[in-house]
Amino acid sequence: MSAAANASPPPGSPPLNRLARGLKLLGRLTSPETPTGQRFVKIETRLTALSEQLAQDPRWLRVTGELLRQVALLRIRRHGALESLLRALRIPTASEVAIVHEQLHRMSDQVEALSTQVELIVDLLERQSRTPQSDDTP
Repeated sequence: MSAAANASPPPGSPPLNRLARGLKLLGRLTSPETPTGQRFVKIETRLTALSEQLAQDPRWLRVTGELLRQVALLRIRRHGALESLLRALRIPTASEVAIVHEQLHRMSDQVEALSTQVELIVDLLERQSRTPQSDDTP
C-alpha cells in the first residue's frame, strides 16, 4: 500500500466523513497495486469475458427472455388477483382511483373554462348596463 493511500487529511482540514473513508478503503482494496486489487482485476476480467459469452449465446438469451416473460405474466396475474380481492371487499382499486383522478382532472379543467366564460359574460352584462340604451329614448 502506498503512503498516500494511508495518509490522513492535511492539518487544518476537516476530518474525513464515513463516506470518504469508505471510498478511500474501496480504492485501496481495488487498486491494481495491492494483492486484493490484483485479485479483483482478475475476477473482473473473467466475469466480463463470461458475460460477453453469455450475451452471444442463443440458449442463454432464450432462457432469460422466457424468464422475464414469466415474471411479467406473474406480476400481471398478481395485480389482477389483488384488484379482484379489493373489489370483493368493496375497496377501490388503484386503476379505479386513477380513472376517477383523470375524470376529476378533466372536470376541473371544464369548471375553469366555464368560470372564465361566466366572468366574460358578467363583464359584458356590466358594460351593457352602464351604457345608456339609444333605442329606448324618444
